[in-house]
Amino acid sequence: MRIHKPRFFFFALGIALSLSIALPLVADSPRPDSFIDASGRIIAGPFAALKDFSQGLAAVKTAEGWGFIGLDGAWLISPRFQDAASFSEGLAAIKSGGLWGYIDNKASLIIPHQFEFCAPFSEGLAWVSREGRGEYIDSKGKTAIPSPEGYKLLNGVFKGGRSQIMDSAGKRGYINPAGKIMVAPRYTWAMPYSEGLAAVQTEGGYCYIDLEGKTVIPGPWHVAGQFSAGLAAVPQGGGFVYIDTKGALVFAPKLDAVGILSEGLLAYREGGRYGFIDMDNTPIIPASFENALDFSEGLAPVMLSGLWGYIDRGGALVIPARFASARSFSQGRAAVAAPK
Repeated sequence: MRIHKPRFFFFALGIALSLSIALPLVADSPRPDSFIDASGRIIAGPFAALKDFSQGLAAVKTAEGWGFIGLDGAWLISPRFQDAASFSEGLAAIKSGGLWGYIDNKASLIIPHQFEFCAPFSEGLAWVSREGRGEYIDSKGKTAIPSPEGYKLLNGVFKGGRSQIMDSAGKRGYINPAGKIMVAPRYTWAMPYSEGLAAVQTEGGYCYIDLEGKTVIPGPWHVAGQFSAGLAAVPQGGGFVYIDTKGALVFAPKLDAVGILSEGLLAYREGGRYGFIDMDNTPIIPASFENALDFSEGLAPVMLSGLWGYIDRGGALVIPARFASARSFSQGRAAVAAPK
């Protein structure tokens, strides 16, 4: 799909490698083709391809093309598009005739097909490219930030009222929704803002800046994570620790931690098996699984005997291990590869 995406996945992977986080194997092979509910019941599928639920709809592909289903698995927008992205702020990008436009959840074409590339709406704006030039549009399709002279619009999303730009020398900075430069391009790498802070790379390493570009957590580190629930992962002593928005140490995993802290739990590895610890470094769920992914909506995918199921926060296997692949829950639904 030729849709412009934020680079968070690649950054998260880079963090994992740079912080020596031993990530569990990705539970996405073979590719998920169906959806289950929190009881493990398959509600829809199999499909040729699918994307996670967002705003009550999920983009799915059949032989007829891409369309959208609701949380009950019923068709809400029949399959007919060349490609489709997830809904965001009430609109979804869809492709027809080789170009992208945007529809609402009733399938009404709100912004006609006219873009070569596009991104989801965030904070009222969406990055698009037409005739080879990037710009931001509003929810009516009108140009909100035209393609600027002297620098490029990056990232494709606004977070915390800021989006990235890059000058001709490759240095990065940030603009606000009016297109005004708020942080001049001077960083070799930069991440989207989260909770009012952004991780940026200087010649000395990574640090955190506020919305005006002031360094508030100096570091420096060779890599730094984004803040979530008031915490961010940074390297220390060959592993990683979590700091708060003031830079104070909050949590230092003592076991062989893997993955990312989620819902107060972090996967760890012991004797080739996986379990979960809390922020007191107490093993809440013993290391008894062949693989494990992070918690979401109170459930975590785990592997037993080569198949994936789901445990709750008490470690009980609430959805039996019977899937060839599994993703985390989103809006009460999870994508899995249905049993053959």
